[in-house]
Amino acid sequence: MNPDKPVQERVRRSRWWLPLLILLLATAAAAALIASKPKHKPVTVTERAWLVAAEAVHARRYRPGVTLYGRIESLWSSQLTAGVAADVQAVAVVEGERVAKGQVLVRLDDRDARLQLLQREAELRQAEARIAAELLRHEANLETLPRERQLLALTRGEVARLQD
Repeated sequence: MNPDKPVQERVRRSRWWLPLLILLLATAAAAALIASKPKHKPVTVTERAWLVAAEAVHARRYRPGVTLYGRIESLWSSQLTAGVAADVQAVAVVEGERVAKGQVLVRLDDRDARLQLLQREAELRQAEARIAAELLRHEANLETLPRERQLLALTRGEVARLQD
């Protein structure tokens, strides 16, 4: 038999009052807080007094005037852009001037466009030369194909003869 067992039972029996003690202390603390709550006096609201100024009205002739600032814009406007990026050489018309259909408005510097055109033409000639070279190579391959097939047949015959 375990000698500590009676001690454990005594400790277990002596702890039954601990939860009751905690509950009693919590109830007492709550009652003390409720009893010590401050008492508020009711607030009386007084009506506000609004100050009003009065002025006598006399019949007169008044002309109202309003100063407005702004700008006048046309109902029709155009936003023009060039199809290429270039410097402006000359401007043929000024803002607000009437223009006719097909009239030159701005003359652009064409040096960059001409240089780009020359580059594209050179690329085109180079591509055409590559195509011509490939066509020549294709024709040469077609001409050598029958000889290559004859060589293949001879080589297969030689391999068959060596295997036997």
